[in-house]
Order: sequence, then structure tokens, then C-alpha cells
Amino acid sequence: MDTLTHMALGACIGQAIGYKKMGRKALVYGAFAAFLPDLDVLATPFLGDYGSWKYHRHLSHALWFVPLIGAVLAAGLWRFSQRKNEKQQGVEFGRWLAVMVLAILSHPLLDFCTIYGTQLFAPFSNHRFEISAISIIDPVYSGILCLAMGALLFRKGRERAGFLAVSAIALTTAYIAMGWGLNMRAENLAARQLDDQQIAYQKVEAFTTIFQ
Repeated sequence: MDTLTHMALGACIGQAIGYKKMGRKALVYGAFAAFLPDLDVLATPFLGDYGSWKYHRHLSHALWFVPLIGAVLAAGLWRFSQRKNEKQQGVEFGRWLAVMVLAILSHPLLDFCTIYGTQLFAPFSNHRFEISAISIIDPVYSGILCLAMGALLFRKGRERAGFLAVSAIALTTAYIAMGWGLNMRAENLAARQLDDQQIAYQKVEAFTTIFQ
């Protein structure tokens, strides 16, 4: 997915978990954490002609690596907040850990739902895992997340910040599931038509487009 959508999802995760204790900074922390895996683009141009393709969504997107970095960052931010920020001294480490790990983990999982896939088990495997469930840019998906964050501009929205964020995450997850279902249905319909016309084929693939 595009970087802004990754950051919006991370911010919503921060809003859902940390807004009550951290305020709007929870959204900033979540957005930053979700953005981190894409920093691998700073290195890929130096890795040869195909480096940007082969190594983007590589180690920084691996399932084992991402939560590890999240835990390290959570520990550092928690210790820093205990020393420097009196307002956040009451925020328990578990909350920091949940925001950072889940926000970072959301990045490869969301990329997994696009046709480009991601190398979830790098460096042990270079296989790109993917399901064709959502386009790499989808205003509907991104818009739902932004609406949940935009509600914080209003008093009633701030009072229900956590609920709105959880609802947005649940709704966007259902949207991805719907896209995956539509994609599989399109493949099945195409395969059936080819069979009816007695046209030989080895594999049928359909790909999601913008707005599903």
C-alpha cells in the first residue's frame, strides 16, 4: 500500500490503544511505527539493478524482525517518557509495546493483501506472499481510517476515540476480506467460462483494482 495509508492505519492503531493515556501523540507514534518498514527504500538503490525490487519488502517486512524492532522501540520510548514526560509517566509499558508492535506489524500484513506481496520470512525465504484483496491505492480504505482520526476534531469524537478507531480497523479489515472474496469469485467465473468454451489454461488470476 502507499505510505500514507500505512501511516493512517498505524495512527488508528495508536488511537485505539493509546489515545486514552497518551492523547494525540499516540497517533503520531503509531503512524511513525507503521512507516518504519518502508525505510528500506533508502538502501535498495545501492543493491544493484534489481535491488529495489528484490530487497524492498524484504528484511524490514519480515514477521520475526518487525515485532522485534517494535519491542526495542517501545522499551526506549517508555524509558524516555518516564524520565522526560510527566504526563506520560503513568502509561504502562504494555501499552507502549502494543502500539509499537501492532503498528509496525500492520505494515507487512497490509502489503501481504496486495498483488505485489511481501517477503514475510526474509532472509530465510525470498518468496513473496500475497493475496489479491486490495489495490495498492484505495481511497475507500484510506478514507475510513482518516474519518476515525478526523473525529478527534470534535468533543464527542474525542470521547469515543478508541471505539471509533477500533470500528474503522474492523470495517477496513472487512473491506479487505470482501475484496479477496470478489477476486476469488472473478477467478472462478473466468475459469468456468474457459471450461464451458473448452479453452485450455494452466492458471487463472484476477487482480484487484481501485475501488474494488
